[in-house]
Amino acid sequence: MINQDRWHFKLEDIFSWFETKFTGTILSETQKGVILVDMKDNVQKELAKINEETKDGILENFNQFKQYLAEKIELGEKMGLSEEKLAKTTELIANYLAKHEDPRNREEKILMELWNSGSKEQQHTLAHMLLEMVRKAS
Repeated sequence: MINQDRWHFKLEDIFSWFETKFTGTILSETQKGVILVDMKDNVQKELAKINEETKDGILENFNQFKQYLAEKIELGEKMGLSEEKLAKTTELIANYLAKHEDPRNREEKILMELWNSGSKEQQHTLAHMLLEMVRKAS
């Protein structure tokens, strides 16, 4: 069974979008679980695939980090992702970074401390704030 509380978004929205865009059919609960796991795995795999030099370039400078996020947000918007889906993806990225990367500057250190200090609900709110910050900066 899927623990919906930990994901902080309406699963039905994602599945409805997926059904409409890709299958044209109604998905079973098992298929929905597979899609959810695949989404998380895909984000982690994509982040892990970034080579160290590229990762260093993105994370060393906070403005470059914001630019990287802005590009990913733009891509998500072009794919038709809603604000909630973008925020969930931002949460997945933030969780990955918090677990696998050391902060490389003061701004990232503050973000990591905020992220690690917050509840799941607060992290979700911070994800929305990060999206807005990046949009305003671009």
